[in-house]
Amino acid sequence: MSHNSRNLYKLLQTCESLNTLKQLHAVAVTTSLSSDPFILAKILALSATSAFSDLSYAQQIFLRIENPKTHEWNCMIRAFSASSTPQTALSTYTQMLISGESPDNFTFPFLLRSCSRLQPPRSGELVHVHVIKCGFDGDAYVQSSLIHMYAKWGRILCAHKVFDDITAKNIVAWTTMINGYVRAGGFEEAIRLFKVMGSENVKPDEVVLTSVLGACANLGDLELGRWIHGLLGEKDVVFSTALVDMYAKCGSIDVARELFDRMPQKDVILWTVMISGYVRCNCFREAFNLFREMCSENLMPDEGIIVNVISGCARSGDIDIGKWTHHYIEVNGADYSVMIGTALIDMYAKCGEIDVASRIFLRMQEKNVCSWNAMIGGLAMHGEAYSALDLFDQMQRSGTQPDEITFIGILTACSQVGLVGKGWHYFNCMSQAHGINPKLEHYACMVDLLGRSGLLSEAEELINNMPMEPDAVVWGALLNASRIHGNVELAEKAAELLLEMEPHNHGVYVLLSNTYGSAKRWDDVDNVRKLMKSRGITKTRGCSSIKVNGIVHDFVVGDRSPVRAKEIYEKLDSLVKDLGLMGYVAKTSNVLFDIEEEEKEYQLSHHSEKLAISFGLISTSPGAPLNIVKNLRICEDCHCFAKLASKNCGRRIIIRDLYRFHHFERGSCTCGDYW
Repeated sequence: MSHNSRNLYKLLQTCESLNTLKQLHAVAVTTSLSSDPFILAKILALSATSAFSDLSYAQQIFLRIENPKTHEWNCMIRAFSASSTPQTALSTYTQMLISGESPDNFTFPFLLRSCSRLQPPRSGELVHVHVIKCGFDGDAYVQSSLIHMYAKWGRILCAHKVFDDITAKNIVAWTTMINGYVRAGGFEEAIRLFKVMGSENVKPDEVVLTSVLGACANLGDLELGRWIHGLLGEKDVVFSTALVDMYAKCGSIDVARELFDRMPQKDVILWTVMISGYVRCNCFREAFNLFREMCSENLMPDEGIIVNVISGCARSGDIDIGKWTHHYIEVNGADYSVMIGTALIDMYAKCGEIDVASRIFLRMQEKNVCSWNAMIGGLAMHGEAYSALDLFDQMQRSGTQPDEITFIGILTACSQVGLVGKGWHYFNCMSQAHGINPKLEHYACMVDLLGRSGLLSEAEELINNMPMEPDAVVWGALLNASRIHGNVELAEKAAELLLEMEPHNHGVYVLLSNTYGSAKRWDDVDNVRKLMKSRGITKTRGCSSIKVNGIVHDFVVGDRSPVRAKEIYEKLDSLVKDLGLMGYVAKTSNVLFDIEEEEKEYQLSHHSEKLAISFGLISTSPGAPLNIVKNLRICEDCHCFAKLASKNCGRRIIIRDLYRFHHFERGSCTCGDYW
């Protein structure tokens, strides 16, 4: 290399922009240095694979090379493998073979990276054949690239076969194989390989430890996660994010928050992991506060954070935070994607505002099957069965194919209003028209539909003919139906099987006791209570929460401990008297105890929902209670107060535009509904 060539080469090594590269290229051309193979190779590499690369410019340079060598072909293959058109790397490889140049061990890793981004995998299999023919199947980096390609396609067994054929496995091979298992959901195998790796004295690096942390997070392996934390401490934001995710998913949310607070630099991914960790641990208030803190720091949340926050609102019933988040999305121009729209539909439906959910659904320009499912399920939840079925017809006309979740919503809608014929129709057309084999959830919906409609023998026959073993949900649906229709013998059978599966589920004992109580079999009621006592099982009392002035208050039936308890019970007595003057008569048959009628009425009057309402009434302005009472409705089954509520109390009773509250415990209603 001449003196001028060396000087120009040094300048190219320090080049940091495309404009500077073009100027140096012009110098090379005007001084006839462009024919120097080292200079030309450096210019081509910078234009094709640097941080400021320009692929079209690199192609122009490459086409002017009369007889490109293997390393120049490799440079272009590498550039195309990272581009938006990875298939071009394969066509470039074909041109290379036609030109008479042979590939080397640097050619195949880039080719295989291109193949991993393409479907179907036929091209990758052909490249694998070329690897073997050219004798590079023993090269460590080529083998690691093969493992990555097969794992990326989900063909983890093929990846493992390549891995097993490596005689001297380096850290890259171990990392690629472990990461492949984590990506494919094979978390147990990933951890097993990591332990084998340690037994072979291969020192793990930060990359493989980050992958193993992902496996620990999904398996709840806190012990191994802590060991890795102790091994490396807190490194960069990527590793620390994996640590926060691991601790959050393993239930150590406080440790996760400590790590989060110590991070000097926080990216959007770290915020997403922490917020989603709070939501997963049901720490909804903390998640909402952290989301607001993030927004106050002028960080634009991504889709993942927004969906997590909205999901938390749906699960907690906090419609106010949900509306605030919705407003934030619209004001800040966040991407109103299908996922965000679907999450909003689900949130508004679960929080009782099905009309708002419907408006969002109609406004969505693009809908996927999850969007349709959320709307159908929301309508079914609100007792709008016919609207749900009409929407299902629209879904089919739109060309969207239903999935398993769709039919759960449809069968639930049929169960709400007792549409047995339509229920059977949709249950059968799942497999016949859509190729979807019914699962346990679908059978449970059908058992519930048949049982609520009084067709107990058909429900039992369906259970006996199921292609899989019935689970607790199926037997629970039959037990509840048996209680409703007073079939003590069938209730005993269902309860016996349920208790074999869930011996500590207090709801089963309560439903069986209520069934005996309805039949006036008080000795059997007493026996159930004795059995519960001998097994150390206690029934959790019904609990309701009500939100007043932004603060959530919890009430347990008959609880005298809350602040202002005297005022609450006085207001409750006044409210019950007002209802009596309006013609309301308590339906005491739902109180399944061998006591006097007056005592039954007293028990009904102290339902936890009534306590919550009473607290809300004493917190309002003067004159408001009378108007509110006029708008109240009583659940026909369990006498829960509800404003315009559906016919049965369901999981959540909504008092729109006033107060919101819901049952915390399944089966805790007086009516004994079991979900």
